[in-house]
Amino acid sequence: MDILVNGILLGLAYCLIAVGMALILGVAKVFDLVYASYYTVAAYAVVILTGAWGPHVSLGILFAIGLIAAVAVALGTHNYLILPIRKQPNAVLVSTMAVAMIIQELLIFKEGSEPKHLPALIGGASNVFGVWVTNQKLLAGAVTVMMIGLLWIFFTRTRLGLAIRATAEQPEAMELAGGSIRKVCLSAAALSAVVAAWGACFWPPLSLPTPTLGWIC
Repeated sequence: MDILVNGILLGLAYCLIAVGMALILGVAKVFDLVYASYYTVAAYAVVILTGAWGPHVSLGILFAIGLIAAVAVALGTHNYLILPIRKQPNAVLVSTMAVAMIIQELLIFKEGSEPKHLPALIGGASNVFGVWVTNQKLLAGAVTVMMIGLLWIFFTRTRLGLAIRATAEQPEAMELAGGSIRKVCLSAAALSAVVAAWGACFWPPLSLPTPTLGWIC
C-alpha cells in the first residue's frame, strides 16, 4: 500500500510536468529543452526571494512572482528564439539546450550547486489507507488534480483553449480561418510555463531545489 499511495502521488507530479511539455510540443511542434528551466526558474525565484525578504512576505506572493518569472522566460524564449527558427528542428534543439544550460550555470554561479530549502505550505502528516503521507505531498497531489481539471475546462470551454487545440490539430486550417499561429504558440508557451511554475511551487519542498532540478524531473 505504501508503494501504491506514494506511486500515485509521484505519478501526479510527473503528469503535471508532462502536460506542459506536451502542450508546447503539440502546438509549436518543437521540442523545447528550456521547459525544464521554467520549472527551475520558478523554484529558484521563490528560494532567492525567501532569502532576501524572509518572513515579511507571504509565500503566496512569492509563488506568484515565481510564476511570473517562469512565464517571462517562456515568452522571451519562444518569441525571440524558438518561433523564428521553429521550422528547423535541429536548430531549435541545439538553441534551447544552450539556453537551458546558460540558465543552469547562472543559477549555479548565483546560488551554488547545493540543494536549497523551499518552505512547505503545510506541515504535518496524514494517514492514507494506513500509510503516513506528509500533508505537503497530499496538497501537491490535490493541486495537481485541480490543475489538470482546470486545463480540461480551459481546452474544452474557452475560445483560446479551442484555438490552441485547433492549431495543434490543423495549423493550416487555423491560418486559413484568420488565426495567428504566432499568438497561439506564445499563449501555449505561457500556459506551459504556468503549469511548470505550479509544479515548482508545490513539489520542490518534497525534493530540494537545485539548478538541475528541472532535468532531474
